[in-house]
Amino acid sequence: MGIVILLLGQILFWASIVYTSLLVLRYRKITEWYNRKAGKEIVSHFRFRSLAPLVLTAFFGLIALCVGLTSATGDNVSNEQVSYNMLWAGILALVYPVSWLVWRLVRAGRSENPRAERWRLIHDASLNIAIGFGGGIVLIIGVGLTVLASFTKWDHFFPEKWREIAGVDVVPESKTHYLVAAGLSVVAIITQFIPNGENIVTTIIGLVALAVVGIVVWKIWHTPKELRHSIAWRWGYIAVSSYIVFIVTFWIILVIVTLYAIYLILTYVVGGGAQGKSSGSGNYRVTCNHLSHDLLGGSNKCDISGDTCSAINGGSCPYK
Repeated sequence: MGIVILLLGQILFWASIVYTSLLVLRYRKITEWYNRKAGKEIVSHFRFRSLAPLVLTAFFGLIALCVGLTSATGDNVSNEQVSYNMLWAGILALVYPVSWLVWRLVRAGRSENPRAERWRLIHDASLNIAIGFGGGIVLIIGVGLTVLASFTKWDHFFPEKWREIAGVDVVPESKTHYLVAAGLSVVAIITQFIPNGENIVTTIIGLVALAVVGIVVWKIWHTPKELRHSIAWRWGYIAVSSYIVFIVTFWIILVIVTLYAIYLILTYVVGGGAQGKSSGSGNYRVTCNHLSHDLLGGSNKCDISGDTCSAINGGSCPYK
């Protein structure tokens, strides 16, 4: 049974990766296919409420998991009891998506256009499964590639793809949030070398996060209802891309500092300092004992390097 579940999980994971990749790269083609199958336009752009079942399932699953873990703790609880509690937690997490699926099927059967409703259900269910079983990784990678491409001549490619998916402009022209995220990453690196640095950087990032949330709430509150879809997409991209820039910058700086520290150790500790490196470079004074006479050529050569010396007495040969 465990092998079957593991195999099924792998199939769902890779199928989700492929499906989500197609959505990012060929969203218009995918939506046109669904619309043809439904006989009418059921999908024009991505709507956040399409992922409501996934979000609520994750929320209920987290609660069920916490309850299962709490009931499974204690000295007298056996491994069998722990497995039993976790099984029930998983079953409870599936109650909502199954009930949502049944409700949508009943509603589709009672609608004026059952065919269109059923294909809309297939679209929403496929999207939730894809995002839930690995597709979120593709979205994060897509945002990362968008950030990278924004500094190259391909800066138009991914913004157009995000517009096809969202129906609005997602990627802002300004790159200020990239600089802010990179600056926070530098601060995070610096605070690693001072006492209580982790607490300081956590406080700073927390204050920045609260400020961003406040700005987003204020903007949404003062934005007309028909434009809130655009605001949600724009700030969602800013949040994810800033996080990616923060993490990437942090690790780049950390790797550079680590490599430089290794270089200094090898140079000044192992090698004995800048002037004590045993690299074999530089000129060294040698005595006549290091010189020999080439019987065939009649020239004076250095035993160490084989170079010809101009004078046998007091001559110097480069050590190579």
